[in-house]
Amino acid sequence: MSGSAIQLSGLPAALSEEQVRTLLQPFGTLTLFHLRDCRAIFRLENVALTDAVVGALNGVVVANHTLSTARLDDSVATALLSESATPTPLAAAAAPPTSSAPTPSAP
Repeated sequence: MSGSAIQLSGLPAALSEEQVRTLLQPFGTLTLFHLRDCRAIFRLENVALTDAVVGALNGVVVANHTLSTARLDDSVATALLSESATPTPLAAAAAPPTSSAPTPSAP
């Protein structure tokens, strides 16, 4: 099934997973779906429709956001899904909070 995954980028952040699935529903049953950071990676049960779906969704405007699609090699899709599953450390979370209040002295 090489190259049967699709990346859909440019989704509005306000869209829920259910709304994105509803957008994809007319194209058929999904066998893979992952949504993160305004990007969905999905695969259709009928992989013969992959190119048609890429063409149909590319350039569509949703809530003032222009969607961009790309057909993904299965190895690229797997790497992107692995990357998405790995938590990104936040530098701010590692640093202790700073305070401008004076530290009380011991008596």
